[in-house]
Amino acid sequence: MNGNKVTFDDAEPYLNEARRTMVPVRFVSENLGAEVTWNASDGSVLISNSTQEILLYMNSRELIYNGERKKVDTDTVYSSIYQRNFVPLRFVSEFLGSKIDYTRASNGHFTIYLNKPQTEHSYISPELTEQKNVEASNPLTSLETIMPGASFEEVITLLGEPYRKEIHNLGYEWWIYNHSLSEYIQVAVSEGEVQELYTLSDQYMIHDVSVNDSFKRITEDFTMEPSINVEGHRVAYTMKNPVGEEVESYYARVDKHIVRFYFDLHEQRRLTGMRAMNEDTFVKTSPFGFTYSFYSDAQFMHEVEPLPLHRQNQLNRANERIMFDIMNVNRYKRNIGVLKLRQDISRVAYNHSKDMRNFAFFSHESAYSGYPWDRMKAAGLPTEVNENIARGFDDAINANAGLMNSEGHRKALLNPSLNEVGVGVSGSYYTQKFIR
Repeated sequence: MNGNKVTFDDAEPYLNEARRTMVPVRFVSENLGAEVTWNASDGSVLISNSTQEILLYMNSRELIYNGERKKVDTDTVYSSIYQRNFVPLRFVSEFLGSKIDYTRASNGHFTIYLNKPQTEHSYISPELTEQKNVEASNPLTSLETIMPGASFEEVITLLGEPYRKEIHNLGYEWWIYNHSLSEYIQVAVSEGEVQELYTLSDQYMIHDVSVNDSFKRITEDFTMEPSINVEGHRVAYTMKNPVGEEVESYYARVDKHIVRFYFDLHEQRRLTGMRAMNEDTFVKTSPFGFTYSFYSDAQFMHEVEPLPLHRQNQLNRANERIMFDIMNVNRYKRNIGVLKLRQDISRVAYNHSKDMRNFAFFSHESAYSGYPWDRMKAAGLPTEVNENIARGFDDAINANAGLMNSEGHRKALLNPSLNEVGVGVSGSYYTQKFIR
C-alpha cells in the first residue's frame, strides 16, 4: 500500500469462487483513511470518510452509496471462523477513490498494489498550510447590518465573498473570512439568512464594543444577567449564566439577539471574542444547560437532529480547519509567528482524538498507541512534541477558548519556538500536536 508492504494480523484475504479478492472490511477501509462502524442489530457495516458513505449488509450484493442503492457482482461475507466481515477489495477501495493494480509471479502468486486516494482524510486545504495576511482595510467596522436575521446579500455587501465555506454543527454553513488574520470573522448562514456570527478581531464592533475591551466595560454596557430566558411555542427555557471571578464567558441580550462574550483570564479578563446568535441557535448550543417548562403541545427548540456519519466526518474536518485559523489569529494578535500546518502530524493527532472518542478515555497516554512521542515515532515523525487535548466542546471556537484559558495549554499555543502543528478532531475530542 503506497509502496509499503502490509500484514493482515488476524484474518488473511482470499479468492472466492468468483475469483474476487476478499479482504477484512475494517483493515482495508481504515488503511484508506475511512472510518468503519458496525451495527450489531442488523449486521450492517457503515464505511465513511469526508465525502463518501457506504452502507453494506453481510451476505448480500446490495449496498447503499451516498444514499443511492447499488448492486455488485459478489456477496459480502461474514466469516464465523475469523469473526470478521469480508468484502471485495476492488469495489470498496475504488468507491473510496483508491487505485488498484496487480502483478502475477511465475509461481501463480499475485501481488496487489493499492494507493491511498490523494484526498485521504482531507485534513486542511493546501492553501491553509501557510497562513497569509492582508492588512486590515476597514478598522472598527460595525456588524449591525449582518447580525442574525440579516440576508446573505447583506453579508456579501459588508464582507464580500467568503474565502471558503464549512459545515456548522447544526447543519448551517459557516462562511469563513480569513484572508486577513487581523480581520478574521465567520458567519453562519442557512436558508439565506444569518444564524450566528463569530469574531476574535478588534476591527469589528457590536454596539460600540470590540475585542480587547475590558471586562468592566462589557458588563457596564451589557448587564450580566443571572439568566437568559427564551419563549417558544408553548415552551419556556431558562439558562443560568456562570458566576464568579473566573468567568470565561457569559451571554447577554443585545436588542433581539443573544451575544456570547469570551474573556481572557490571563490578560486582565479582556474581551477576546464575540459570538452573536438568534434564540434558536442559542437554545440548541448553550454549553451551560437550561431548564424548561412546557405544555403537552409544545414545539421544542432544543432538539437537534444528529448529523449523518459522513456529515459528521465533514464537521470534524471543518473544526480542524477553523481551529487552525483561530490558533494563528491568536498568535498574530500577540506578534508571534504563525504556525505551519503539517498534514502528517494532523493524521497522528486525529487518530488520537478518534481513539479517545471510540474507547471513552481522555488522556495523553493511550493503551493503544502509548504516549505522544510513541505516536509520533510510529509515524516516522519527530518525537520532541508538545500535545494539547480537549474534550466536551461542541466546536473549535469553544475548544480554542477553553484551551487559551488553561495556563499549560496556552503555553504551547503561544510558544514562539513551536512553529509547526497538526490538528485532529473527532466529535467533541480535540488534539493539537506542536513541534519546532
